[in-house]
Amino acid sequence: MGAPRRRARPKPPSSLAAQVERMRRFNRFYTERIGVLEDRKLYAPFSLAETRVLYELAHRERVTASDLTRDLGLDPGYLSRMLRRFQKKGLIRRRPAPEDARQNLLSLTRAGARAFAPLEEASCRVLRPLLEQLAPAERARVVAAMDVIEALLGGRRRLSGRGAFRRGLNPAGGAPPRPGGEIED
Repeated sequence: MGAPRRRARPKPPSSLAAQVERMRRFNRFYTERIGVLEDRKLYAPFSLAETRVLYELAHRERVTASDLTRDLGLDPGYLSRMLRRFQKKGLIRRRPAPEDARQNLLSLTRAGARAFAPLEEASCRVLRPLLEQLAPAERARVVAAMDVIEALLGGRRRLSGRGAFRRGLNPAGGAPPRPGGEIED
């Protein structure tokens, strides 16, 4: 008996429509694997968007609401309401930016850091088993593939726009979503 045959890699689709469908298929696969759509509340009591904002506040030193709107593609009104709820709960603090008093620097309070810690742990708890089941070389390939995707798609952010649906770039046609209003910095 000879060496086991390696499976041939599927040929990547060549048309843009087929590539879009392949990307959508991967998105469905990955969101299922990490449990985003499960009934259980992985990030309870926060939504996925709220968890992402808390993550940014926990991991960035100088961030304003405008930065979060731009970087996360969030509707300014939605983010403003979210930040007000966080502030009422004592999770964040706002302080004027020294270089521009019209802007506020946002940061987590101690209570905010305590509220975020279990969310970070939950995320690691979900992802760790996905990587642990792979051999070290396979883990390296997965991480390298993610780096390639991030490098190729990340550089074009301004052209494609994150949060395109919230910015009125509705690829399906029709009216854009209602604007969220002004952001409070």
